[in-house]
Amino acid sequence: MAYNASGAMSYDASTSTGFASDATERVDPRFWVQGWVSVDEGNPVYYRFVTVERLAHAVDPRAIALGWEFIKVWAREADGSLTYLG
Repeated sequence: MAYNASGAMSYDASTSTGFASDATERVDPRFWVQGWVSVDEGNPVYYRFVTVERLAHAVDPRAIALGWEFIKVWAREADGSLTYLG
């Protein structure tokens, strides 16, 4: 399976999601961050998935910061397309 320009998805049982990714980082003992890059110029990260262990239905401020780090490098154009500001 492939998404946009990210290439084929595969499985990796050692990750928190079970999916192989271009980058996997353990941010702290509870946060795993996986990223999938595009084959477009500059290889921007198109998808980022954050897994948090032992988080019930609550908000952790660190999750908000991780989300902002990802979305702040993208801009939505008037025609609906995305521009990577990276």
